[in-house]
Amino acid sequence: MIQANGSLLKTAMINRAKKTRASAYNEIVAGVFLNVFQL
Repeated sequence: MIQANGSLLKTAMINRAKKTRASAYNEIVAGVFLNVFQL
């Protein structure tokens, strides 16, 4: 279930990254957070 939510968040972050460069940084932070959270 966490992986499914992670995929949705990644998709949302990618869509945001297309709008703003700052969101690209947020995508990296979110990705790291999700990886740590999955542990």
